[in-house]
Amino acid sequence: MEITFIENTIKLNDKELFKVPYKIKDVLKFNKVIVILSEYSEKEVLNIFGYDYSGNIMWQIDKKLENFNNIPTPYTGIYLQDDVLTAYNSAGYELQIDYNTGKVLNIDFIK
Repeated sequence: MEITFIENTIKLNDKELFKVPYKIKDVLKFNKVIVILSEYSEKEVLNIFGYDYSGNIMWQIDKKLENFNNIPTPYTGIYLQDDVLTAYNSAGYELQIDYNTGKVLNIDFIK
């Protein structure tokens, strides 16, 4: 099953599955969870979400990370590594996230 996206629409095998209220930057599939990284803004820095296949939100990341000026920074990327959901931001942090709950398991400063 291939998950893709266009603007704010999630597709499964080229058929519309559901829409979200924001523009999508990236999407990953983990078992029964669709993880969405939304486009970010200065107002919305908690921009990683977990959805089920019916379009119901299961979780939103709840960890704000700040840059050296103590300004919260949004997440800029997500990826899978050894079945672990990993996210990073422009302040140089990388986080491992439980994809079932959205809870942060580990934080590393990588820059």
